[in-house]
Amino acid sequence: MKTIFKRFVIGSFIGISISHLISLIISIILGHENYQGASPQLIASFGNEINAMVVQTLASMVLGGVFSAASYVFDRTDYSITKQTIIHFLITTPVYLAISYYLGWSSKSLKGFLLTLIIYTFIYIVIWLTVYLYWKQKVAKLNNDIKKYN
Repeated sequence: MKTIFKRFVIGSFIGISISHLISLIISIILGHENYQGASPQLIASFGNEINAMVVQTLASMVLGGVFSAASYVFDRTDYSITKQTIIHFLITTPVYLAISYYLGWSSKSLKGFLLTLIIYTFIYIVIWLTVYLYWKQKVAKLNNDIKKYN
């Protein structure tokens, strides 16, 4: 339990960092030389940009924390990689979808929800494959190094 909490806390700060980096990138691309920390819908919902940024920062903390804490499932050696991935996906997806809906990152329609789910799933798969291939290469290198010494 201590490990999961520690991961949640560390992940919370990573979530804030990623969120603010994304808002900087969006501001550079779409901001016309102005910082746009939150979407206009979120600012309208919470009355001003400060309130919107506080809510977005807290939501980013939760999102980062949940993703990081849920990664604990990958430490379970009694689970297959398929089972680990499915459990992680099932934990993180509803949290992401709820936060993206609440913050207005996706449109509030069935079409918008489905599009968000498809994009999220695509990005999840790309990240998963990248990490999987990285570790597969690392294990192959370690195995090769072990063979050299035997």
